[in-house]
Amino acid sequence: MLSFSEIVASEEVASIFERGLADRKSLTSTERIRFDFLFSRIMADAANLYADHLDGFESAGMVNQLIFSLVPMLRTPGGLQYWSAWKATFDSAFRDKIDETLGGLSATSSRSPAV
Repeated sequence: MLSFSEIVASEEVASIFERGLADRKSLTSTERIRFDFLFSRIMADAANLYADHLDGFESAGMVNQLIFSLVPMLRTPGGLQYWSAWKATFDSAFRDKIDETLGGLSATSSRSPAV
């Protein structure tokens, strides 16, 4: 999985990711490609872990922890823009789980999503 340390290892990449989370549409086309690639790597790794869970290889607790860690990024304006633009590229089970999680949590909720 892409670690967050890889994002912050470069001030330029961290800046692009931070600005992309604030508003993906405000990035230049090159920055948007970089932002989308980073976000897609994170989401693809999460989707693979979720598929492993559905196949019985990963625990519900591990998947809940991972999905819950994605929620703050996905609920940003840029995260929502990213998910809207790219969610069709993910497996339907994972896509439905993310949509259910985002729709089921209030802005102030701190509970973990159920798998």
